[in-house]
Amino acid sequence: PDLNAADIEGASKIVEGTARSMGITVNG
Repeated sequence: PDLNAADIEGASKIVEGTARSMGITVNG
């Protein structure tokens, strides 16, 4: 299924939060 902008933005925040919790720096 296609993701709308809100889904993509939400998913990006989840991924960013997960990466930060693992000690990975997220740029952007």
